[in-house]
Amino acid sequence: MTSPDQLFIIPLLNWPNTFSNSFFPHVDLQVTPIYAQIDTIDWLQYFSIWEGLSTGMKRVAELVGVTEAFLAKAIRGRIPNKTYEQLKTLAIHKRFYTCLVLHDLVQEMPLGAVCSKYGCNKGQLQSLQQSAATFAG
Repeated sequence: MTSPDQLFIIPLLNWPNTFSNSFFPHVDLQVTPIYAQIDTIDWLQYFSIWEGLSTGMKRVAELVGVTEAFLAKAIRGRIPNKTYEQLKTLAIHKRFYTCLVLHDLVQEMPLGAVCSKYGCNKGQLQSLQQSAATFAG
């Protein structure tokens, strides 16, 4: 059984060492806290953000387990969450969404813009930043 903290690290270890800052630094994935996530996700907005990702960013997302099919189900309100595998898939999608939030913060996007883009408040962002700093050690 894979622990939640390994959900992103294991697939990334298999990725060739050709990460480029132009798409998605693997550090953003590795410092995204496991349990401090943005829980109130607007799945339609998530899908819209997904569509705007570059090909490279989508490849990394797919590498860690994010799928367009899951996002489409989530938009319709059909998020399967009865089995361990389904809960794990949901956790991966939530953590990746949180990772996108952190990525924009690291890229110095204004807090107001991040709040608008992801449907969260500044308090959630502050808490997330603090959790990420602690999680990164």
